[in-house]
Amino acid sequence: MNSGGPAQATLDGSAAEFVPSEELQQQINKRAAFLQVSKMIEPVFLEKGKNFHSQLSQIRGLLSSTTVNAPYLVGEVIGSLTTSSPEHAPVGFRFFKELRSVISDHAGHELEAGLFKSVHETTRAMLTNNAFQQMITKCATVTSAPAVSSVCDEAGDLPKQTDDITITNRAFGLTTFLNLLITRLNLPESPEACVCTPPILPCVDLCQLVELACHVQAGHPRTPSANEPVISELDIFNLRNWTGLFHQLCDSFYQSMMFFNCALMELNSRINDGTWNHSGSLGDQHSKPGQVENGFEHGAQLSCSLTELLLRMRGLLLDEQIPLKVTRSTILDILLCANQLTALSFTNWPEASSVELGFSESEGDEVYESYQRFLEETKQVTSS
Repeated sequence: MNSGGPAQATLDGSAAEFVPSEELQQQINKRAAFLQVSKMIEPVFLEKGKNFHSQLSQIRGLLSSTTVNAPYLVGEVIGSLTTSSPEHAPVGFRFFKELRSVISDHAGHELEAGLFKSVHETTRAMLTNNAFQQMITKCATVTSAPAVSSVCDEAGDLPKQTDDITITNRAFGLTTFLNLLITRLNLPESPEACVCTPPILPCVDLCQLVELACHVQAGHPRTPSANEPVISELDIFNLRNWTGLFHQLCDSFYQSMMFFNCALMELNSRINDGTWNHSGSLGDQHSKPGQVENGFEHGAQLSCSLTELLLRMRGLLLDEQIPLKVTRSTILDILLCANQLTALSFTNWPEASSVELGFSESEGDEVYESYQRFLEETKQVTSS
C-alpha cells in the first residue's frame, strides 16, 4: 500500500539496456582519444610550427599505446587540423613529414592511412555539401564597385557568418594541403629532384574537387570581357572567395600534372589509344599490404577523373566561361601540357598521334586557336 512517500527508483543501472554496446563504446573511446590527441597537437598550429619537438615527443610516446590504433588515429587528427585553414596546411605538412621520419615503417604506413582517410572524408564532405555552389552564389550576389563586382571583395572586407568562414577556410586549406601531399610528400630530399610518384588517393581527391569546380563555374553567368577585372597572379592568391579558390584549384592541378603522369605510368593504367579514360588491367589487381593509399582501385578512378576533367576545362575555355585572364592562361597551359605528356608517352606508337586526351584533331586545333586568341588579347603577340 502506498504510504504517500516519494516513489523509489527500481531501475538497475547495470542492466543491458543501459550499458553501451561494444560498437558504441568503441566510438566513445575513439572520440575521447581523438580529442586527447587533438589537444596534444593543436599547439603546433598555435605556434605556427616554430617549435614542435615537444609535440613530437608526446606523440611518439602515444604511438606505443595498444588501446587504439594510435598511428592511424594520429594521422586522422593531423589531417583534420591541417585542412581547417590554408595557414595550417604548410605547418601540418611539415609536422607530418617530421613525425613520419622518426617512427617505424609500419607505424608510418598507418599514420599515412589515417591522414589520407581524413583528407578523403573532408573532400567528400566538400563535394556533397554544396560548398562550392554557396561560394559562387555569394560571390555573384555581392554588390561593390563596378571594377570588381564580378570578383567580389576579399573575405576580410565582407561581413561573414561563422559557417561561411569555416567553409571557405576549409576549402582553401584542403586545396593547399592536397597540393603539398601530391607534389612534396614523396619528393626525395635532393636539389635535383623535381618529380616523384605521389600517393594516389590525394590525386583523386584533387581531381574530383577541380572537376566539381569546373562544373559549378560552367553554370555561372560569364563575365563580359569588357567588364573583366584586372587581377595579377600574385593578388589572386590573396583572394578568399570563389574566384580565388577556382584559380588555386586550377593552379594546383597544373602543378600536379607531371605527378599524375608519373603515378599512372607506374600503375600501368593508360591504354594504347592515347587517352586517360580507362585503366586497363587495374581492376583485377590489388593493393600491396601497408600501401592502401596507392591501391590500384584508385588508379582507375584517377584515370577516369583526368579525362572528364580535361574535357570540362576544354569546354570552359571554348565557351569563354573562365572568370579571369590569369585563370584562362592556367587552363590553357593545362590543356597544352596534357597533350604534350600524352604525345611523349606514345612516341613509338604512330597510330596514336592523332588521338590526344580523347580530343580529335579538330578539337585540338580549337584549343590552339583559343590559345592564339588569348595571346593576342593579352598583347603577347600582334594580330595577324
